[in-house]
Amino acid sequence: MAQRIEDDFMSSVDNHAAEALKLLETDAPKINGDQKHKSAWSLFLLSLLMRTPEDVAALVGIWDDDWERDLPVLREQYEKKKKPGETRSLEEFIAQEDPDVKAKWAMSELPDLIDHQGIGQLLNNMHWFVITTKADVPRLLTSDRPLFVSGKLGAPDCYLTLPIAPDRLFVAVPSQDAEAAFRAQPQQELIEATNVRTAEHAVKYVYGNDNAMLKFVDKYISSARQPSYFENVRKLRKERHASRTADNPKSPTGSL
Repeated sequence: MAQRIEDDFMSSVDNHAAEALKLLETDAPKINGDQKHKSAWSLFLLSLLMRTPEDVAALVGIWDDDWERDLPVLREQYEKKKKPGETRSLEEFIAQEDPDVKAKWAMSELPDLIDHQGIGQLLNNMHWFVITTKADVPRLLTSDRPLFVSGKLGAPDCYLTLPIAPDRLFVAVPSQDAEAAFRAQPQQELIEATNVRTAEHAVKYVYGNDNAMLKFVDKYISSARQPSYFENVRKLRKERHASRTADNPKSPTGSL
């Protein structure tokens, strides 16, 4: 299933994003009026937020949370509907019939979650531009978690950054005024801060076009890794369920 999703969905996402990247590299302002390429790049950005191994593991964890919470109801339904002569418990039945059911569920849900119309539209509504760095500014690094999102998507102070080349930084902001404020920052400070953040948030790998920043990477790599998108979702779901249970402890279990 993972291979099928990679072939049928992820490859298409990446191929269309490559076309959008060419536009960003050659005529970045144009993409704000090109909905086809803008939507393709938004989808790619969402995939960067959601397609990591940590996200898939967190999705399986969400299944586990829901399963544990709803188990009494599910067990009761299973006992009522199981065939005559069936002696297996619900857990035994699932383990023997399809031991990989949780992982399969997580993978099957991923394309629809990445291609989320509401979140994608939030990205499309932002103003995009690319900063091309000067020759005397350090080269940009990238990593296995290169996309940075400041704040909540849709918030008036939210912005995104993504290194797309050693000398190019993609930026999404709420408005053209925000672009002007972003560009007013000294490039040296902006790129250094971006490189620190890129190294800090990496899980395993940081990439540069040469070895000039090896000591820099050794200093910062994985020192401030952020929770993945679905790790945050799982945490939020747990908090919401705990709050509802505290407000009404006698309420029946159910999905959030």
